[in-house]
Amino acid sequence: MELLLDGKTETSLVWAGRRMELVFNFPEVRILNRCRIELTGYQGLAVEEFSSSPDGVLREDLLGELEPASRSLDGSSGKFSGDWIADFDPRHMSQVRLIIADRVGQSIGLRNIQFSSRRMGPPPGCRASRSPSPWEPWSSAVPSTRPKN
Repeated sequence: MELLLDGKTETSLVWAGRRMELVFNFPEVRILNRCRIELTGYQGLAVEEFSSSPDGVLREDLLGELEPASRSLDGSSGKFSGDWIADFDPRHMSQVRLIIADRVGQSIGLRNIQFSSRRMGPPPGCRASRSPSPWEPWSSAVPSTRPKN
């Protein structure tokens, strides 16, 4: 599994079976809100379970938070790039469990799996300052630097 996480596009894992269960254990609790999976092929693949745990005991269903179309890894999810991206509310995680099923074939191929925490903040602000009205004469809006006689 370590080779799958090397970040190289030519590395892939192919599971010869109809279902694959992956359990990720993090060394410390992390706040995460995104999962991205790069697939080698995505015809007929579906997510059967996607859950997290803050302590290894309590289970939180992440799949239930996603839109129904996001449960599928194939073209019906609207993502034809081969990537599956799941955005969910931020939560503390020490473990993630993912079960992928192949509905049409006998193999599941993965290129990369990433968990991340996207940062969100308030939108950038803007500051308004008074500008001269277009109806005011220019000479009254801008002080003259011409010496007076």
